[in-house]
Amino acid sequence: TMWLDYPSVGGTSPDVEIKVTGDNPQYFRNHSGQIHGEGLKWVAASGVQGVSEIDITLPGRARQEHNYTVRLHFAEPNDVSVGHRRFHISLQGQQVARDFDIAKEAAGAHRTLVKEFKAVPIAGELKISLVADAGTPVLCGIEITVEK
Repeated sequence: TMWLDYPSVGGTSPDVEIKVTGDNPQYFRNHSGQIHGEGLKWVAASGVQGVSEIDITLPGRARQEHNYTVRLHFAEPNDVSVGHRRFHISLQGQQVARDFDIAKEAAGAHRTLVKEFKAVPIAGELKISLVADAGTPVLCGIEITVEK
């Protein structure tokens, strides 16, 4: 598994083409000690708010279509109540989650949460869309694993 930060602030990262769009994406970084739960706290401690679309171009032979498992990592970064932030998630143009509420599903703020989606067809580029229903979307990490 290769992990990289975006935008890169922790040092040199591999050259993976990533395009982030939104009305006003705001990046945040917190100490992993503020995050609770069983997931990757160091991933959930940082992320982006106000994002509407992320396009990731996979390198090399990944340009041929394969099925991938996509894991989206979340943690509610603010002390907000259930229902304050809700959004829809689409992968490759297909809606995979509706009215997603991090605080509700993670049982509070500052708690790790991973949503896993299997058999996502990717031919070179993964397109993630986050459409706000209430508040602004948040995403902390993206994990892409080829399926055999």
